[in-house]
Amino acid sequence: MPIEKMLGKYELLEELGRGGFGTVYRARDTTLDIERAVKVLHPALATDPEFITRFRREARVAARLDHPNIVPVYEVGEDQGAYFLTMKYLPGGSLKDLIAREGRLPFQHAVQITRQIASALDYAQSQPEKLIHRDIKPGNVLFDVKDTARLSDFGFAKALAGDSNSSSLSVSGGMIGTPPYMAPEIWRYKEVSPATDVYSLACMFFEMVTGVVLFKGESPADIMTRHVLEGPQFPPVWPQGVPQGIAQVLEKALIGEPKERFQNTRDFASALEGLTAEAVIEKPAESNGQAEIPPPVTRNEPPSPQPAAEPAAGPGAQASKAPHGNKRDFKKYWKLAAGLAVIVLLAIFALTITPTSTAIFGIGSTIMGADGMTLLYVPEGEFTMGSDAYDNEKPIHTVYLDAFWIDETEVTNKQYAECVSNGGCTPPSDSSSSTHSSYYGNTKFDDYPVIYVDWNQAQAYCAWAGRRLPTEAEWEKAARGTDGNTFPWGETDPDKNLVNFNYTVGDTTTVEKYPDGASPYGALDMAGNVWEWVNDWYGETYYESSPASNPTGPDSGALRVLRGGSWVNIDDDVRSAFRGRLGPSVTDLNYGFRCARGTSP
Repeated sequence: MPIEKMLGKYELLEELGRGGFGTVYRARDTTLDIERAVKVLHPALATDPEFITRFRREARVAARLDHPNIVPVYEVGEDQGAYFLTMKYLPGGSLKDLIAREGRLPFQHAVQITRQIASALDYAQSQPEKLIHRDIKPGNVLFDVKDTARLSDFGFAKALAGDSNSSSLSVSGGMIGTPPYMAPEIWRYKEVSPATDVYSLACMFFEMVTGVVLFKGESPADIMTRHVLEGPQFPPVWPQGVPQGIAQVLEKALIGEPKERFQNTRDFASALEGLTAEAVIEKPAESNGQAEIPPPVTRNEPPSPQPAAEPAAGPGAQASKAPHGNKRDFKKYWKLAAGLAVIVLLAIFALTITPTSTAIFGIGSTIMGADGMTLLYVPEGEFTMGSDAYDNEKPIHTVYLDAFWIDETEVTNKQYAECVSNGGCTPPSDSSSSTHSSYYGNTKFDDYPVIYVDWNQAQAYCAWAGRRLPTEAEWEKAARGTDGNTFPWGETDPDKNLVNFNYTVGDTTTVEKYPDGASPYGALDMAGNVWEWVNDWYGETYYESSPASNPTGPDSGALRVLRGGSWVNIDDDVRSAFRGRLGPSVTDLNYGFRCARGTSP
């Protein structure tokens, strides 16, 4: 829901950033006349009572942490239906900002920051709760007025994970954490430990001294493969100023088996400090074609964009990597790799991680599909379906649904094109759109919804991606939640800031253009942009005899149901209860779809 300028006693002055959990504002405490940072939880999280209970409990734990390298937590509050966390305002920005500004950091500066964050983590682990952070990344490291590094979001990941020690609740790819920094045990749903934070801290250290993300890929499934099977790929030439032996230290911190890593972040930081600073790797007289990570630039001279270091083709150009053979039994390594390959196959053909129990998930949980789509969790339970507006929406009735996952956005041109190139789908019947002669297949419109696909093509795509079309009931619950909202965002009349409708744009828009119009579960564009095919046959009076539990529509029919309206429809047609219908072989410039799946493997 929209946040007013005042939230409790806090005057919100400016937005500092936003992420999967919520939005952070610079704010003024009107009682004390002092600046604070206020983190407002995403509405989808704020609607889950169980999560709010955990969040309050863990915030109390975080508020008791008193350490010079931890961002202090002052208050948890609620106002206007929004839950928020108040923290110390740090004007120095984040480590993410610093790396983006400077390209990379000098080795000693990176070690200093690492030592400070390691001290915070060691302190947290010494507390009775034995806190593991689980989401160490440059964006969670902030600087105060003295440029001291402080770690934020302590206790937040634990609140998301519930009472279990396993990292089972999703944030950005199926579990706690941010994919480029997540240890293999998190990807595999294994128990976390202080060594988990060692791994993430090592990933962050590499990024500080090189300016390059160590584990990256086109999708979370691709990143998982690099973490779990490939291991770290170090550059052929390290930047000037980086001591010899750095690869060996990082390799130990990044071993896939947690028991073989440094067992705490303090030991990792000490190993970095123990490297001989004078024994630097000098720049070779001739590069022999090998790409080199650029030197650091000053604060007064913004860096030019630099590509990641890549070795040249040919003999001797392979990226360096510390050998595994001298660290573990070779058979043991390949046995582990073979077992983990099963996980990778699941990621390729279904989802990055397939949950085995719905009990560990809640509102705000996400998993990642093999096609790169983020799926949102919709808990089991009842909701109100239908309305009094039209006869085919009557009667208003209560429906129970098992828990399920639904796509965050409509399927895009880029995602659908991948299915076509892999033989799982047929091309759309037309490659244009309302105002663009070249739409599908034009990279400019990769993030726009695919159109000119009929029901059969939509069904084929979802099957290829390891999912299915949502039932009509699933779609409506995901759109309006359990409060009977008229529109995904509530009762406010549609406008150009909430939805693409009524020719306000005159064509489709990107699938993430209207975050303020998100549904209670975080789904985007469930009103407007394009009509969405659902699985059900259309029945004019189906609601009169519809099952009260998990309805799937009539057994047969001539028309299939579409939901959500499109960019051409008026406000009445983008209501969450409005039912469209069309022959399953019809295509047009405003018909698209999204997919869903159950919670069982």
